Amino acid sequence: MVVEDSDDYAFLLSRALNHSRRFQIVWRAKDGAEAVAYLAGTGQFGDRQRFPVPEAVLLDIGLPKKDGFEVLESISEQAQKPKVVMLTVLENSSQRQKALQAGAHAFEVKPYDEPGLAKFVRWLDQFLRPAPAPTAK
Repeated sequence: MVVEDSDDYAFLLSRALNHSRRFQIVWRAKDGAEAVAYLAGTGQFGDRQRFPVPEAVLLDIGLPKKDGFEVLESISEQAQKPKVVMLTVLENSSQRQKALQAGAHAFEVKPYDEPGLAKFVRWLDQFLRPAPAPTAK
């Protein structure tokens, strides 16, 4: 799931994710309130066949209606918790610390160029891979 208010950046990120063929975007929310409703399965998002809980949420911090931290708080209260990668325009150590303490799994600066987006998608692929099962001795 992509939660991003910028149409331009959502397009770039979606294109990079779709190009990888590993990812399928289940929904793109344009504001925090829509993201909370989708993740809670309320209102128009009540049908989990049509609106499945995502494996991961790419969550912008600066969103209208509810910011990324409010969305993150809502996710922490849910039974099914997707991995959350907080995205921001500028590196900010206090925001990073706040996000990680609030339950984000990662905090990344938004890549804007093709090489940066490709590198981010490769990182995300590795980040979301399940840990290998322990082998019996």
